[in-house]
Amino acid sequence: MKIFMELKDGELSVFNQSGRGIPAVLTEEEKRFVNIALKNILNNDAYKNRLSIDRRSQNYVTVSLDENYDFFRFKIGIKSKWFSIWPAPQDKKDDRFNVVQKKNIVHWKVPISRIEDTNSYIDLIDRSAKYADLQTKK
Repeated sequence: MKIFMELKDGELSVFNQSGRGIPAVLTEEEKRFVNIALKNILNNDAYKNRLSIDRRSQNYVTVSLDENYDFFRFKIGIKSKWFSIWPAPQDKKDDRFNVVQKKNIVHWKVPISRIEDTNSYIDLIDRSAKYADLQTKK
């Protein structure tokens, strides 16, 4: 089942397609991460009711635009914290991606030590969503 999300009064709200409340599928730490990493995207009306979140694997959470454009993934656990994005073409040479080991794949995985480390990547995450949005219009 696809789960959709939005920010309501600064708090992450998770709901199913019918809009009925369901138990949150994210841990508190994952919610805190989403509130940082996707804050601008969730507050942007262009993406309202278009973002979905699901666990396609036990290893990570996937965020998609219009269900088809999987532009962001993350894992926030005790032993491992990372996110991966489908970078916008203009961002692929950004120095912050020097930590990425595999650049010959669609999603570039960025290891982080703390959730707050994501703050320095928010502009890249935002542009990744914008690039996914452009892809939906092709």
